[in-house]
Amino acid sequence: MHRDNLDTLLVVSRDNVYYLGDFSTLDPTDKSALILPANDEPTLLQSKSDENVIPKDCWVKDRKFFGQFYIEGAANNEGDFRNLAEGVCAILKAKHLKQIGIEDKSIPFELYQTLRKSLPDCDFRMASGLLEELRTIKSDIEIDRLRRAARMWEDSVISVYGQISEGMAESAVANALKAAVASRGGDCIWVEMGGLVGFPTLPSENQLHRGDILHIDMGATCNGYGTDMARDAVLGEPNDRQRKVNNALTYALKKAVESVRAGVKASDVFKIGQQAVRDAGFPLYWRHNIGHGIGLRCHENPVLTPTNQIELRTGMVINIEIPYYIKGFAAFNVESTMAVTKDGSNLLSTLDRDLYVL
Repeated sequence: MHRDNLDTLLVVSRDNVYYLGDFSTLDPTDKSALILPANDEPTLLQSKSDENVIPKDCWVKDRKFFGQFYIEGAANNEGDFRNLAEGVCAILKAKHLKQIGIEDKSIPFELYQTLRKSLPDCDFRMASGLLEELRTIKSDIEIDRLRRAARMWEDSVISVYGQISEGMAESAVANALKAAVASRGGDCIWVEMGGLVGFPTLPSENQLHRGDILHIDMGATCNGYGTDMARDAVLGEPNDRQRKVNNALTYALKKAVESVRAGVKASDVFKIGQQAVRDAGFPLYWRHNIGHGIGLRCHENPVLTPTNQIELRTGMVINIEIPYYIKGFAAFNVESTMAVTKDGSNLLSTLDRDLYVL
C-alpha cells in the first residue's frame, strides 16, 4: 500500500474479505466490506444479520453493522448504518482517508457511484491487481490447508473408484463424488467428465462399459481453500492406445513438474510440458495453457500459458495439468498441485498418475 501510495484498501469481494479480514457472510450473495488503512486499525462492516457469525478470534476488532435484523430479546436490532454504501462513506470520512484502493473487478457499480458522489475529494484507484499479487504468495498455513484439501480430493476419488461397476452412469459417479467430498468436510464446486465422448462435459446419463475411460476433473473447497485435480481410470484393462496417451501425459507432467522452481517463467513451464507430449509420440499436441495458480479459488494467478512471462516465486502454489481431448475416443487429463520452492517444488497431491484400473 505504501508502494502504491494508498491510504487504505476498500475490500468488498467475499474471497478477499475472508483473506484479509477472517470473515465470510452466511449467505454468499450478502455483501460486506473491510476498510484496511495503511496507518490505522481496520474496520469490518457487515450486515446486522451476520453479527453472530464472525469468529470470536477474528483479528479485526472494530466492527460496524448495517441494516436491521430482529432477534427477540436482543438489546439492539438496528445496525449502525442503513446500508453498506452509507457505512463505507461514513467510515472513510471519519478516518480522513483520501487515496483509496478499490477492488475494481468486484466493487458493485452502485456502491462505486455512491462513493464518487459522496466523497468528491477522494482519489479512487484500481487495486484488484495489488490483491491478486498478494494472494499469489501463500503462507505456511495456506499451504497446509491446500495440502489437506488435495488429500481430501484424493481420498474422495479413491473411495468412489471402489463403488464403480459396469452399467453405472457418469451422473451416478458424480453424485457419489459429491457425497464423498461432503462426508470429508468439503464442498464440491464442479465435476467434469467426458471420457465417453472425448471432450470435457458435465456428467451424463451415459453408462460405463468395459474398456471405457472414466475421466474425472473435480474442483472442491475444504477449510476455505480450493482443490482441483484430474485423474483417469478405465473399466477393465486399458488398450494400447489408452496406455500410450496416458503414458505421454504422465511423462509430460513429470517433466513440467521437474522444471518448476523460483525464477522460472510460467511460459517456460508451459513449453516444457507441451513439448514433452509431442516428444512422447503426439507431434500435433497443442494447448492454450497447462495450469494455473490455486488458493481460495481453484483457478488463480499465475496461468501457465506460452506468453506469460511472470516468474514463479517461492510460496506460489500451482496446478500443472496436461489434458488431451480426442473427440470420439476419450478425454484424458492428469493434474497435480505443488508449492514452488527456491530449488524446485513440494507436491501437495500424491495420488498415482497412472490409469487406475477399475
